[in-house]
Amino acid sequence: MNSFTTYFLIIGTLSSLTCVIFSSFILRSFFRKRTMGSLLLSITFLSTTIAEILLCSSFYIETFIKGSNIVKITEFLTFTCYLFFAFNIVFLYVFGNRLLLHDNDIVRLLFVLGFTFLTAFSAGLVYKNIFSLGNPDLYTKILLVAPQLSMIFPERSFIILAILTPLGVTPAIRIIIEAIKIQRGTKDPIAKKGFQFIWQGTLFWYLGYSATFGMLWFVEFISTNPILVTGIFTFKFIFSNIIGFALLYLGWVMPDRFKRRFRKKAWIVQVQNGDIVADQEASAGVYIHKNNPQKPQFVEITNE
Repeated sequence: MNSFTTYFLIIGTLSSLTCVIFSSFILRSFFRKRTMGSLLLSITFLSTTIAEILLCSSFYIETFIKGSNIVKITEFLTFTCYLFFAFNIVFLYVFGNRLLLHDNDIVRLLFVLGFTFLTAFSAGLVYKNIFSLGNPDLYTKILLVAPQLSMIFPERSFIILAILTPLGVTPAIRIIIEAIKIQRGTKDPIAKKGFQFIWQGTLFWYLGYSATFGMLWFVEFISTNPILVTGIFTFKFIFSNIIGFALLYLGWVMPDRFKRRFRKKAWIVQVQNGDIVADQEASAGVYIHKNNPQKPQFVEITNE
């Protein structure tokens, strides 16, 4: 075991722990609200968490346990990890569709069945190859040279890439666009900040994972370059596991302490701080913004 292996074990452990922490936050929100939206969000977070744990486990097993059967176990774990990440796109779409996209039943069915069929078909070939056929042409085994670890992907096929890429990218792009539109269209400070977190979190979360798995799968020299392969896993950890998960959690759940931070101050506090000036001619239920004296805005206190 060299220093690169140690780093990958550390980064894998930290990634798994980070996902477990944020998933526990989401689960707590689900048990409190018990809504379909919080359930779908929990499934999305949990699938990523399971994938990270499987990948980390395979790295530990491959490092510390040797044997002919161990190879099959690590191949099974790393490919199952890839599947959880792949199906996370379906979970993200179903969740986003319920709250933002609102596609009709036919579009939802076509997307879910199409993505699931293509992924499951390639997965069946890979699993059969791992446990019985042993044909290296039926899957793609990536050897991470520096840490002396390996990962399994479906067969490197540009036809599969050409089909799955639009299916995988489209839900994230649509969610980002819809969240930006809502953020720009609302005047509520909490909603504005929440949807800002949502589109930023989706971007960081999706970018980190798609860059990591896509580049390892199709860009061969990445796995053989110690700096690049270390950098891409570090990139995933920082942007997907930390920043992306944190922003998605804050955007979709918005804990009370953050609501209080972004909510406008009470009318009397704003008057005392000099942020607004009470209008003498108006009723006690309104105020005027100082920063726009040409167009005074009368806002009911009860709406704040």
